[in-house]
Amino acid sequence: MRVRLRNLTLCGVALMFAVAQPAAARVAGDGRAEQTLEVRAGQEVTVGAHKLKLKFVAVREDSRCPEGVQCIWAGNARVAVKLTAGRRRAATVELNTTTAPRETTYANYTIKLTNLAPRPAQDKQPKARDYVATFVVSKKS
Repeated sequence: MRVRLRNLTLCGVALMFAVAQPAAARVAGDGRAEQTLEVRAGQEVTVGAHKLKLKFVAVREDSRCPEGVQCIWAGNARVAVKLTAGRRRAATVELNTTTAPRETTYANYTIKLTNLAPRPAQDKQPKARDYVATFVVSKKS
């Protein structure tokens, strides 16, 4: 009986982690609903009732200053993002960490790139599959 209960408890905990979304939702000061998403390179997520799909396609450039190095300029990373919603034509946009554009609008949503991890190391560039981009997605109410 104890083994069954323990297995059931472990299954319940595993299920909670499996369905957890890597997102936090809140309402911005101007009335827009915001959601923060962490998306791995190659991953697609769905946002909101209108089923906005956001796919982190790839990192196109990463010239950010490596960790442990002093640089004159912080550098920039540029990512490609594919957006689709309902019957709208899909759009692929490029967003930057430092330079413009850092955000875009699509289907009444604003999508902003707020972070890209990991940063390059002094003698090593991250592998494409290791990148995780953080986006803040908001929809006008």
